Amino acid sequence: MKKKEKGSYGYIRRQQFLTIIRTVILFALSLGLYATGLITTGSNKNLLTVIAVLGLLPAAKSMVNMIMFLRFRSLDPASYAQYESALNGVAVLYENILTTKEQAYYLPVLACSNHTVCAYCPGSGELKELESHIRECVRTEGIDISVKIFANEQLFLDRLPGLSKMLSDALDQKDTDRIFAVIKAVSL
Repeated sequence: MKKKEKGSYGYIRRQQFLTIIRTVILFALSLGLYATGLITTGSNKNLLTVIAVLGLLPAAKSMVNMIMFLRFRSLDPASYAQYESALNGVAVLYENILTTKEQAYYLPVLACSNHTVCAYCPGSGELKELESHIRECVRTEGIDISVKIFANEQLFLDRLPGLSKMLSDALDQKDTDRIFAVIKAVSL
């Protein structure tokens, strides 16, 4: 499988695969070390047991990461094609998982143009909290943005032509890159 960057189509599918493999390997390694120590010394009071128990820490961390990725699904190809055709040159991030203090949000598509960020967030929930979270995270970079998260996919798609009309110069692209860097940094 080829490497997928955060914000690219297929990122979640790739991360699910990698985190499952990593978690299995880390748990197998710890179990193998424990079994080796138990078989060679006949007791669990040995250095390999200590190393195996310490090896469970990264394994457990990897398992939490795996569980977070398994909660969400990658975009289906039809939705991806629909978004791509509607974007018309607007900068976009796909398959972002953002966490606030209260919950995790899946944003299959997030578009940015001229300091305006629009995203689609399927499902229910309080989206105002997510909007303010994104706004505050980006504000740490010294950029003031407008954020609108849509729970209705059709409303989001209807908003994209307006974002396309707002495309401006290269200075906007620099800010868009900085905004995307912040969003990637705070997402899984």
